Amino acid sequence: MILGGFFLICGCQPIESVGETSISITVPMATFSNQTPTLEPTETLSSEPNHFSSEPIVPVPDINKYQWRLIAEGFDQPTVLTHAGDGSQRLFVAEKTGRIHIIADNWVNVEPFLDIHEKVFTEQNAGLLGLTFHPNFEQNGFFFVYYVNQQRNSVVARYTVSQSESDKVEANSEQIILEIDEGQAGHYAGTMTFGPDGYLYIGVGDGGLDNAELENNSAQDINSLKGKILRIDVSQGLAHSVPEDNLFVGKEGRDEIWALGLRNPWGFSFDRETGEMFVADPGHNAIEEINYLPGVDYRRRNFSWNFLEGSQEFLSPLPSGNNYIFPIYEYGHEYGFCSTIGGQVYRGVRMPEWQGFYIFGDFCQGDVWAMVRNFDGSWSIEGLARFETPITAFGTDESGEVYLLSLNGGVRLLAPNP
Repeated sequence: MILGGFFLICGCQPIESVGETSISITVPMATFSNQTPTLEPTETLSSEPNHFSSEPIVPVPDINKYQWRLIAEGFDQPTVLTHAGDGSQRLFVAEKTGRIHIIADNWVNVEPFLDIHEKVFTEQNAGLLGLTFHPNFEQNGFFFVYYVNQQRNSVVARYTVSQSESDKVEANSEQIILEIDEGQAGHYAGTMTFGPDGYLYIGVGDGGLDNAELENNSAQDINSLKGKILRIDVSQGLAHSVPEDNLFVGKEGRDEIWALGLRNPWGFSFDRETGEMFVADPGHNAIEEINYLPGVDYRRRNFSWNFLEGSQEFLSPLPSGNNYIFPIYEYGHEYGFCSTIGGQVYRGVRMPEWQGFYIFGDFCQGDVWAMVRNFDGSWSIEGLARFETPITAFGTDESGEVYLLSLNGGVRLLAPNP
């Protein structure tokens, strides 16, 4: 399904309408917008959550006291919002079509930070899908992108910013770190981030498209990088190495694999305070799922696709073993939900009452939810908002404040009402 030029990451059937249509406005913006739409409660999800408390134990803040404040707009199908961790407070917004823009001092810079649109294949799920900055970016100027090239292969590339021109990068500074031969279009995933251990984590889709995923099981193929989360060491120059505790180091299987059994992980993130990991994986046509791992040393690293969709049997019974991860939350498509968008744990300073809440959404209905772990180990969830425009991603700034990206090019900040 194609909606507003952005290919849905689910395998679902089209829905008739999701409200306002996508628009394309030329960047740069003149200034931040001062529009302040308020939060509105959403409907209850259709599926019973796994391991959830019937009554919240950790209280959810009163949503009537907060808003998703529109701070910028006009981006072309934004896919990533992140920061450089260099103290500059700049926000970097990547667009599906191959450009990265900087928001700084309440302005969007006139010139793109990086423009590789000629290299990027943008149809269906493809495009510029990942962006992250090296933990030592302030010293080495390294950042990494994940995009689909014109040969329809997934590329992880490193770029370097010169000390004299920190707001602009020439495309010819590219150094390829990893290239994955997809073989077929679809399910590219693309999330990248550095973990608390300093290694680069890369989410790769299973390569399937519609019913193609029923004919292969690349997500469980230990000799394929598809349908996996990879973990590599990029601290030693261009030749990446692999941590010794990756799953298949020293035995059969690709050394880069950190976790397997994923369909198209559209958004995973680490809690910057605890190191806990949340992984969203869109379902085929029935179930969306959110997964949780206590930390990077967690040994249970098979997310079960495509034996299971969510916690339900999909193609075949789950093989025996104790290395499988099951969702902490799943929901169905009964009310138009179709593609989960992975979120972020709030660790900002402006709203201490939101500390520890994982905020995520759904593309098709534009719903946003907050989820928190209770003291007894169960989880609670609360609907926060519903947007007419589909949600494409969540991100954070250097302070841990949470932002939301919309298909029509808007960037919104979760903030208290004025």
